[in-house]
Amino acid sequence: MNFNEFVGNEFLKNQFVHMAKSKKIPHSIILQGDAGLGKCTFAKLIAKLIFCENFFDTTCDECSNCKKIDNNVHPDLIFPETSGVLETYNIATVRKIREDAYVLPNDANFKVYVFKDADNMNTSAQNALLKVIEEPPKHVIFIFTCKKSTSFLDTILSRSQVFSLNAVDKSKAVEFIAKKVPELSIEVIKKSVDNFNGNIGKSLEFLKSDGENEAMTVAEGILKALLMPNEFEVLRAVSQIKSDKNFFKQVLNNMLLILRDAMVFNYIAVPETSADLAGQISKKISTKRILKLMNLVNELNDLIFYNVNQNLLTTYLSSSCYSIIFQEN
Repeated sequence: MNFNEFVGNEFLKNQFVHMAKSKKIPHSIILQGDAGLGKCTFAKLIAKLIFCENFFDTTCDECSNCKKIDNNVHPDLIFPETSGVLETYNIATVRKIREDAYVLPNDANFKVYVFKDADNMNTSAQNALLKVIEEPPKHVIFIFTCKKSTSFLDTILSRSQVFSLNAVDKSKAVEFIAKKVPELSIEVIKKSVDNFNGNIGKSLEFLKSDGENEAMTVAEGILKALLMPNEFEVLRAVSQIKSDKNFFKQVLNNMLLILRDAMVFNYIAVPETSADLAGQISKKISTKRILKLMNLVNELNDLIFYNVNQNLLTTYLSSSCYSIIFQEN
């Protein structure tokens, strides 16, 4: 794969091609954006720009350096190992990298270190890395991927350039995924892309995990339980959420889609015989309460991002849903 084949983020791609042409790639790069946007892939493509023996407007994908990167065997493209429950970078690892940085490259003219998902790199590890970022060898480039650059110390940020990856146009995302998994229907792919707002990685992960139907079933079960004046049914429905952050987010996203449809039904006539869940919600739950439920779902999505304990979140979901529907005026 070369930069032309990376879907979306055209402005960012052009920036790096221009920097590569002018030989002005920053020595410390932070790529920020949600999980699933291809930050690690983009980091490898940056390494290709730097290593490619025939680079002009894009990489050749044919030279020795390009092929080694594609096969994940290039000795000068280094992915430091993580450790511990949080899969973070400890001081011992950082010190080894700091020493290795002064060793000349093997095959290319540069060495590129890619620290994947560096959000959890602690203060001590960042401080240990600071020295080599302040005065890097000429042949070394560091790339950090993260959700938000605010997870880094100001001293690291001031010596790095931050670039943001964004979700792509939904039609392009659907087209890309359809080529990757042609056995899936376009309607199923569109639904997943809508769920994840054009995030290709998350959409693919969801589709390949065969979790779509299960997550939708759980989401529908929770909302159906809210149509009954029974707290136990709400608790039972919420208990079906797997102990998995991504699955929880999928359930929440599906709930949000159904609730949005219910809001639409508030402005159009819903047939009395309609079996559509969104239609049933619009008839039985007031607009005010639907909006409160949507706000609750958005709040939970934010809390998941900050790694709040999932057991606490599911308890909060069930109690808040019941309170909104059955207790609040």
